[in-house]
Amino acid sequence: MDEEAKSKVTRRDFLKEVGGGAIGAAIISAGVLNPDAVESAQPPVPRASIPSGINDTHKGQIRTLLEQILNDSDLRAANVVHVNLRLNVSDREQKLPLFIDWVGTATARSILAGQGLPPAPRGHRFGDSIRSAVYDAAVASPPQIIDRDWCEPGLLAEKTAQSRLLGQRAGAMYQMFIGIKAEQDGQRRCVGLLTAGFAKKLEGATKTAVEGKMKDSAGWTSTQKPLVDYIAKTFTHGGPKLT
Repeated sequence: MDEEAKSKVTRRDFLKEVGGGAIGAAIISAGVLNPDAVESAQPPVPRASIPSGINDTHKGQIRTLLEQILNDSDLRAANVVHVNLRLNVSDREQKLPLFIDWVGTATARSILAGQGLPPAPRGHRFGDSIRSAVYDAAVASPPQIIDRDWCEPGLLAEKTAQSRLLGQRAGAMYQMFIGIKAEQDGQRRCVGLLTAGFAKKLEGATKTAVEGKMKDSAGWTSTQKPLVDYIAKTFTHGGPKLT
């Protein structure tokens, strides 16, 4: 018998413990304890701490969810290059972003490989805490989308000396950033940052469509938001509280 089978309390076991006579029948009929409910009950899965509790299963699920965003039809139509995610350290209200993952198109991955860079940067960047002005701006003013056209003269000077310039090296010269809203135990927080990079600056209807999809993905609309739902149920939140 496997461990799962051993751990279940069956109706027969229950009646054996409380007695199959009047006492057991009275407990069941009164609804004090439903043995069928006992049999099916499962302990709640503890939430993982960021970053120490993030395991390979979490990383795989996050990558799948980011790839879904990358493959959105509006982002593809806008020539998306990459999508990446940062999450705040758990149980800290301060802005303490950590790099979680980066997914890029086949072309972007090929460009990185051609420069001798890993086409899947999570392996060497997971958990890095490099700060950026755009993170502070986006997390401080959600759901406003912050954008950067890195082709503008002098703008790259905003990058710190520690910045890896990963998006730019992959061909993303225009990026959009939005804070992620998630709720846990009745408290809403801005728990991280979603970034999308594009080959060139977006304008007009194309930009509007992408902005809408980013707000959906980051939890600011009533649209289904798989990434936010996963973050909410899986990890202990951190980041600035929202009213």
